[in-house]
Amino acid sequence: MKLSYVWAFFILAAVGLWLGSDQLGLREKLGLPPKPAVIADSSDKSATPKQPEKPFRVVVKTFSAEPRAANVSVRGRTEASRRVDARARTIGIVEESPRTEGDLVKRGDLLCKVDVAGRKARLAEAHAALASAQQDFQASAKLKKSNYASTAKLATDKAKAEAAQATVDQIERDITYTSIRAPISGIIESKPAEPGAFLQIGNVCATIVDLDPVVVSGMVSERDISKIRVGMPATASLVTGENLEGTVHFISPKASVETRTFQVEMQAPNPGKKVRDGVTAELVIPLKADSGHRLPSSALTLHDNGQIGVSIVTDGNKVKFAPVNILSFGRDHVWTSGLPDKVTVIMVGQEYVLDGQTIDPVSEAAAKTAAKATENTSGTAQ
Repeated sequence: MKLSYVWAFFILAAVGLWLGSDQLGLREKLGLPPKPAVIADSSDKSATPKQPEKPFRVVVKTFSAEPRAANVSVRGRTEASRRVDARARTIGIVEESPRTEGDLVKRGDLLCKVDVAGRKARLAEAHAALASAQQDFQASAKLKKSNYASTAKLATDKAKAEAAQATVDQIERDITYTSIRAPISGIIESKPAEPGAFLQIGNVCATIVDLDPVVVSGMVSERDISKIRVGMPATASLVTGENLEGTVHFISPKASVETRTFQVEMQAPNPGKKVRDGVTAELVIPLKADSGHRLPSSALTLHDNGQIGVSIVTDGNKVKFAPVNILSFGRDHVWTSGLPDKVTVIMVGQEYVLDGQTIDPVSEAAAKTAAKATENTSGTAQ
């Protein structure tokens, strides 16, 4: 028999013994190690189940509703409560202008004086015509009593006398118009007409502004205009350092086409007229106090449907998206409404969890403590 056949027989016998060693108990008798376990198929129901995945860890913080003093704040400027032009009511050359811009005037003070020389001559002529007409009328009245004058003659003379009187009244009134006086009390804003200037009817002699009370005007957005009412208290802080307190006295019924904002005016006392016209101001209108949650801006997230809200933790450490209403923004926070009075909000990791997902919440304070400990450990190791 060939040697190769002998070797083949021994190798085949050895493989058979190895395969049947478990059934024959030869591995234990020979002191051989047990065979490696076969990995169970995932489809095998009898296999040992896998361990559940560890919940995703997030950082959370609990917030409670707080009272919130709401207000509407807009940029604006001061304005005079009244601005009136003193205009000429007759033509003529200015003879006097005793006031200058910046002067305080009272109602009725003289601003401009127009030449009256020609008017006095016409007035004397009109008085003479009136006297003649009155004498004619009186004579006709006597003759009428004696039936020497007709009723028509008496009526004609009476009409002439009345016309002459009307002419006199008109000239006298025109003479009074030569003195242009202040229509209101206030400050002269523009320089009055200089002596020698010729004024036509309607020309401005001077402009007067009334700064007591003073008005602070601002433009309020259409989102906030429904919260404001006439008579509400308001305050204004001026860049010059003054602070004013007053009330809302005007709300525009129509929005600006360009900005979609409404003009709102506050009227405030200005004794001594110290506050000037045109000063930049911050107009603040307090609203009815309400409550809300003061959250960090970073806690906000956007839902797939486009709603703005926060991810909160519910019973069983489940995630739930809660939409919120934005009340106002601060430098690093936002006031919101629509949440329960006490709510636990996910501060870090909200973008990586889904509604209904179980999470491992860690308080913000604990997370900061752990991070600080890690930094200290790293520093010591270095």
